[in-house]
Amino acid sequence: MADFLLRAKAFSLAVSELDMEVAERHLQAMAADGLVERSATARVILLYLQAAYYLFNDQFSKSLEICNSALAQAGTSALRADLLMLKAQTGFGLNNGTGTQMADMANLDEALQILPADEYPYFGLTVMAIRGKLKHTNQAYSDALSDYQSALVLAQRLKVDRWESTIRRFLADVAMQLSRFTLAVDMLKGVHITQLSADEKVDFHSLWAIALAESGDRGALEQLQLAYQAAADVGSHTQLLSLLPDSARVHAALGDFRQAYLDMKEAEKQRMSSERRSNEKERQDAQARFDVQKKEQENALLKEEQKRLDERRQLVTIGLVVALVVAGVILLLLAVQLRQKRQLARLSQTLQARNAELDGLNQSRTLMIAAACHDLRQPAHALGMLADLMAAEDDPARRQQWLHNIRRSSATLSDMLSMLMDLGQLEGGRYEPVLSSFDLAEVVEDVRLQYGELARRKGLRLELPEGVSARVHADLHLTRRVLFNLVSNAIKYTPAGHVKVGIEPQAQGVELSVEDSGVGIPPHQQEDIFRPYVRVDEAGQSSGLGIGLSIVRRAADLLHWPLALRSEPGHGTRISLTLPAAAPSEQSASAAQRALPTGRTLALIEDDEVSRGAMAALLRSWGVKVIDAPSSAELLPQLTGAGAEVDLVLSDLHLEDESGLDNVARVRGALHKPELKAMLVTGDLSSEVAQVAEQQRITLVHKPLSPTRLRSLLAEAWA
Repeated sequence: MADFLLRAKAFSLAVSELDMEVAERHLQAMAADGLVERSATARVILLYLQAAYYLFNDQFSKSLEICNSALAQAGTSALRADLLMLKAQTGFGLNNGTGTQMADMANLDEALQILPADEYPYFGLTVMAIRGKLKHTNQAYSDALSDYQSALVLAQRLKVDRWESTIRRFLADVAMQLSRFTLAVDMLKGVHITQLSADEKVDFHSLWAIALAESGDRGALEQLQLAYQAAADVGSHTQLLSLLPDSARVHAALGDFRQAYLDMKEAEKQRMSSERRSNEKERQDAQARFDVQKKEQENALLKEEQKRLDERRQLVTIGLVVALVVAGVILLLLAVQLRQKRQLARLSQTLQARNAELDGLNQSRTLMIAAACHDLRQPAHALGMLADLMAAEDDPARRQQWLHNIRRSSATLSDMLSMLMDLGQLEGGRYEPVLSSFDLAEVVEDVRLQYGELARRKGLRLELPEGVSARVHADLHLTRRVLFNLVSNAIKYTPAGHVKVGIEPQAQGVELSVEDSGVGIPPHQQEDIFRPYVRVDEAGQSSGLGIGLSIVRRAADLLHWPLALRSEPGHGTRISLTLPAAAPSEQSASAAQRALPTGRTLALIEDDEVSRGAMAALLRSWGVKVIDAPSSAELLPQLTGAGAEVDLVLSDLHLEDESGLDNVARVRGALHKPELKAMLVTGDLSSEVAQVAEQQRITLVHKPLSPTRLRSLLAEAWA
């Protein structure tokens, strides 16, 4: 039941954020619970959720069909009242004529008989608002005025500012239709403007301007200016143009017919331009429908089968969640219907901008693939030749040398691929930073392990700060990648001398710098080196992809790190970034967090035998008791059979036949410890994985994971 409630809340949240794809996935996951087959009430609730889902996706006929089926099983209950209200809303969407509208009103009347407004004021408020909207749409303005006034009384009684503001705007609109401009002005004066969205503020000020103008009040011009300002704040050129007819009406009502004429002339010009764009889009849509028609026919049988499967997998929620979903869905539907015309215009503009952005991204990726194919060929070719040499060598010493060279080429290839993956995530805007507090000394230690030998072989001094502790609040993976790229780049372009890493606490944060005595960068190239595939040596004699500094710039922009470059040809280069310092409480806790408590037991799941053995040995060297296995199926008998008291689960995310997320859930369930601490180790940087891990209270750790970082994370988890 706990998972069922969690999924139901997640469905409600997805609906409130207009993310229907995520909402559908939650419904499918809930249906797999099996509760629908055991409970008649659950089946009716599932039908209600399905009807609401189809209604929100403008599939009114399907929604009405499901509503009728649910009503036949609901009996007389609060759930039936919710279904009647939803059916009326569906009929409003179908708009099949006067007969249907009368049936909708009858459904709403029956709903109020089941749940009277006096006893259930929030439900009554929703129903009265829908009644008023139905009459408003059918131009029965006097009747709509009465229903809206009843809804306003309930909203004021409940002290729901958001609803009161919405009802007041509806009342003002109806009053305008009845030429009761003074009433419209009175209604608008009571609107809580802080409860309005940016788009609603544009409509609010525009409507108030018209009402004042029709009343002969020149304060209308001030409200008109506020409407224009609100549209400018939204940043939509389309919305600014949509105010022209309202401006014309205001000026005409105030006797400024020349300005009214100019506004109407400009509005007509923009309308004709919009119609031309709309006609072109319809032509393109028709062509697209024609192109996919054959494909749809071929997939018809498959889709029908999938549809039946989907219907069996739908989930239900409980009555309390239904009430929350109803309120959210109805409120959103009312707001969406009022803004539909402007949203369609903005959507067209957004799609055009997105298409241009995607074209640019495709061009960039084409360049990246071409450059990657060229630069990855060298280490890949070297691996092949070294493997052949090693296979033909009988001398053990020589074979060890070839093996060492193979490992170096493999590490080079792996680092290139990692940089390509990071650049792809950053360039595509899909990288979701995972912020945490950590000591920069840990990252510097990783630099020593990664590049100390490389610098020594080249005859360079790799100078790293000793005894410096500076905790920062940043993304650990990007921080490590940025520092690795800067050090690697410095070693690459420094023929002799030193490469120095600096950590300097400052008032604005912590400055992280890399300084070298290399060739330096000419002034005219100092901006270009941060672009992808650009190298200082124009002849291309250095190895690598030429994307290291591009990743540094994109990471700095993403995390808002100030970036500074100082360089002179022949005198070396210094690049520095300023990272935000960790909070004082985190600074003082850092030493305690690195000390591991004794007597702790850790469950380790890793399907790679070598990695699992190395990790287990490292943990045991720290005094941690380790129970390890390649899968949860092999781990659980060890835990339950021995009655082990596990303090933390550590698992890889992507295993051979299962997911680390599923492993954690199984261990928690088997031990009856839903709050058991857990960590997932992964190289997956997607925001979806991070979001799911956060929902399940699992710490996500990105590869590569150094021993220092692992020890710090364990100390923090067990503190």
